[in-house]
Amino acid sequence: MNVAAEQPDGPTRALHELTALKSAQLALLGVLIEKSSAVATMYVGALMARADDSNPDRLSQACHSLRDVEGRIHLWTGDPSRAGD
Repeated sequence: MNVAAEQPDGPTRALHELTALKSAQLALLGVLIEKSSAVATMYVGALMARADDSNPDRLSQACHSLRDVEGRIHLWTGDPSRAGD
């Protein structure tokens, strides 16, 4: 059996896909790690939720996490127009 040819499923696939992040995603993750590991974890969770095809609610879970991340970024930048969204 050729293990390398097998495609991972569910959360394993999601984690596998994180190793292939685009440069913009990696750049954002780097900034988030510098600012707050908790927010960086939310971002990684959003990416993992989005990539998990076995999760029927993956898109809404990913969106929820990204809204949380966005809210924190607006707090850091001092942009009052998005406070409380």
